[in-house]
Amino acid sequence: MSTTKTEWGNSAASFESHQQGSSGSSKASAAEGSNEAIREKYAHYRDAKNHREKQKKCPQLKKKSLSTEEIETRSNSLKLFDTLKCDPEAFYSHMTKYVLPTVEGSDLGRLLYFYTLLDAAGCEPYVTTIIKPDSHIKLLKKLRAVAKGVNYRKLTDESSDPLATLQLVLTSQNVLSISKLSNRLPLPGGGRSTVSPSAVHAVWLQKLFWKGDPQLLKRPPQSDHDYLHAYDTCAKYLDRLVPADAIHFLDSITFSPDAAKNLSVQARLEMIKRASKVLRQLAEKSRKKASDNSGEQEGTDPTGMTFDEALAHLQQSQAHLNTLSHAFILSLKDSQQEQQQRYSQRYDLSRSERSKICELAVTMATDGHPLEQIKELLRVAVGPLDLSVKTVFQEAVQRVVAALSGDQNALTNYPQPLRVLEGVVTSVHNNVQSGDSTVTSDDLLAWLRPFCGDASLPVRPRIDVLQILESNFSLIDSDVRLLLLYRTQAVLKDREPED
Repeated sequence: MSTTKTEWGNSAASFESHQQGSSGSSKASAAEGSNEAIREKYAHYRDAKNHREKQKKCPQLKKKSLSTEEIETRSNSLKLFDTLKCDPEAFYSHMTKYVLPTVEGSDLGRLLYFYTLLDAAGCEPYVTTIIKPDSHIKLLKKLRAVAKGVNYRKLTDESSDPLATLQLVLTSQNVLSISKLSNRLPLPGGGRSTVSPSAVHAVWLQKLFWKGDPQLLKRPPQSDHDYLHAYDTCAKYLDRLVPADAIHFLDSITFSPDAAKNLSVQARLEMIKRASKVLRQLAEKSRKKASDNSGEQEGTDPTGMTFDEALAHLQQSQAHLNTLSHAFILSLKDSQQEQQQRYSQRYDLSRSERSKICELAVTMATDGHPLEQIKELLRVAVGPLDLSVKTVFQEAVQRVVAALSGDQNALTNYPQPLRVLEGVVTSVHNNVQSGDSTVTSDDLLAWLRPFCGDASLPVRPRIDVLQILESNFSLIDSDVRLLLLYRTQAVLKDREPED
């Protein structure tokens, strides 16, 4: 077997050198279970870092690394393990701290030997991770046969998304086998949730759709016709997905930046229509199965989404795609201004979801766009938005107030909150001048008066806010007096002698 580039081999070689240099005392220590001998042997693991530095300077040293089989053979012949397993807790601590970091994540053979040693040494009581050594052994034995090249360390580190790691090695030939092992992989977050077979198939279908597969789709799609063919290929496997994962997959191929860039609206619509037909068929099968098994809940996956909810989601997607041909949306898309084009792109990917439409509308308001444009955006979007121009402008003003009050995250893309407020006030002023009372000066004053009257805040920004209002609207007497008071306070503060 070819040599490896990891430090485990070097550590084993160090063990051998140490053993030959003091064979009599080491054997005696092993027999007596001497803690001193154990510490000496562990010291060689700590030398791994020095070995790495030497290897950088002298590449030829890498040729001296040992294969896993050679390490195992030498360890057995020198009976090192008999000594090391005397203190399982220390053995586990040193192995995970000094040895594991030197093992390549894709070297499944060496990782298998690593966890075999931990298991044989009785280290499980000291393992703090969810996956225990015996489970690692079972998982590695199976993955070695079906997931060549997978980064096992990243797959099981319990902080990364295991699906992202798996997706790199998934093919039509191994997806079923790997999906059967998925419930042994914990999801990040510290809970007891594990990867589901459905989720494995969902990420594989994304890869199949966009990149093809050596067996099913030999080249990545290039045209609408290719993408529709890719969808039809993927659709054959939708019955392996629970409703929520099916929707996640379908959204990824119809409402992702790649989808908006590479597919026409017509192709995306066609895929939604075809998917709706498939899900209706699956829903019917689910209902029949539920009637045969009266104790089961009909058509519900572990996330709580039913097939009916999934179909409603697709109906919303289809309705939204139909709005992309609206004159207002086309005017944004065809605009020469990059800002307007970005609005179009954000609207495209929003699916008319309330949170995304609200965020887009607030962005347009803070950018100083006329109320009529924002009103048109809300008219075009579909679904139960429960949004009005007034609520949008109120949110925009509240963000300005938060920024002026010291919240640095309120307007991250706008370094000058007062300039934003000027734009908002000007938009409202122009709208009022045209005879529209959707948002009035009274609304602005009601939203801004608490800020202006907050004595705990600096005087200057409160004066600036009132001056912006004064320059656009006629203030009532109480607000005029308030402005005069703030100006007087500012003058007096400027004239206060320094301590």
